[in-house]
Amino acid sequence: MKDKKMTKEYDITAESLKGCIRKYDRDGVCYLLKKDALNLISQEERTSVIQQMILLRDMRLIHLLAGQLDFFTADMFEIDLNNRLNNDFVSEVLDKYEKKFDFSDEQVCERIFTLARIVGNTKLCRLLMKKTSPSEDAIVETLYQASIGKDAKEQILALDQAGYHINARNSAEETVASLLKKRISKYAYPSGKKGIQMRRADQNTLQFLEDTASYREDSKKSRMKLLGGSLAGIIVIALLSVAVCWYT
Repeated sequence: MKDKKMTKEYDITAESLKGCIRKYDRDGVCYLLKKDALNLISQEERTSVIQQMILLRDMRLIHLLAGQLDFFTADMFEIDLNNRLNNDFVSEVLDKYEKKFDFSDEQVCERIFTLARIVGNTKLCRLLMKKTSPSEDAIVETLYQASIGKDAKEQILALDQAGYHINARNSAEETVASLLKKRISKYAYPSGKKGIQMRRADQNTLQFLEDTASYREDSKKSRMKLLGGSLAGIIVIALLSVAVCWYT
């Protein structure tokens, strides 16, 4: 893309930039960003225009925006994240441009944390855990997003070790395992081989969660039993000591 050629095709105006976005003209948007067209957008429209750029899912645009903005903000990413392509793209942006978010304010961290949970970016979730005080609902939701993402078992273990314990319950008394079980029973998996693989992956993750939770529950009971036995032994010894003292 040569600037001389582009100069003949694009006016350096706010309307030209918005027009390129509407036409999905990514090269045109790149060219106009390099010509500082973003500064021609009013403050009232800026966030909306940036959201539309993000929807183009072009990392070149993100790179240019990162160079022109002080920080990315959570509201810039308030787009349709039910779309898997949007979801994956935003997660990639969070990975590559983590340092372009302002983590100095706890409220800002909470909003970015919510965004990271939605797109299943467990790396950023773990970072933000140290800067926020997540609710049980947030913990379970984060674990659930990890359970249906890539490298689910590794991501869940990393979160668990960082303090997001897999036996946590949300306000509806649901655990990550119960949420995943509900997904398996109700989710409309794609037909064919892909759907079979997705369902099998979810079932394997569910088995891992249930086995881990069961093992920990058994270990907890064993510790409590051992502790109870130890306390009983201590009490018996104490009573015997008292009895000996009494009779002597």
